[in-house]
Amino acid sequence: MVWGLRLKIIYDQRHSLHRDPYGRHPEDPRRVEEGLAALRASEAWGYIDLVNPPEPDYSAALMVHDEEYVDRIKRESSLGFHYIDPDTYVNEYTFEIASIFATAAREAALSSIASGEPYFIMSRPGGHHAGRRGRAMGAPTLGFCIFDYTSIAAKALFDNGYRVMILDIDAHHGNGSQEILWLEPRALHIDIHQTGIYPGTMWVGFLRGER
Repeated sequence: MVWGLRLKIIYDQRHSLHRDPYGRHPEDPRRVEEGLAALRASEAWGYIDLVNPPEPDYSAALMVHDEEYVDRIKRESSLGFHYIDPDTYVNEYTFEIASIFATAAREAALSSIASGEPYFIMSRPGGHHAGRRGRAMGAPTLGFCIFDYTSIAAKALFDNGYRVMILDIDAHHGNGSQEILWLEPRALHIDIHQTGIYPGTMWVGFLRGER
């Protein structure tokens, strides 16, 4: 930790409203709560500030997603708990919660640039499998994801004159982020993931080309 530098973690307990009421789905509130508990128990906690997210600006998702897709998520969410594909569920809170973290991604990116302080968002549902119109690059499902927070943060920085490098170290390929940023000359997207698993959309050496 750089001397005097504190990590701001954006957290909102409302994330737990997005949940499978039967407790059978791995995209579960415990993913965030257990991570937060581990941080609280660590020496790093003394260098962390918990920050509330801003209230949702429903236009944030439209920075990278088609309006038809955003409207679909809003409509599906209003119907209560159900699956919108074989992997991905929504409930009556999903659109609101995903919009909160979409807004947080945009504002955290801009605040970090302005202040020089690092931000981390403990967000649910996930984001990096969600493409511009939903399923991305031929993936069979949305992979538990709704809005692509990484791409939203990057777009906020592009709009303010910055270039962005994204390093995605999730075990799964961030196919949504790659699709959205594929033709963006201000983005360098590096994705390190396990081969042979979901979503099966990328392989070594597949490059857009030099910038």
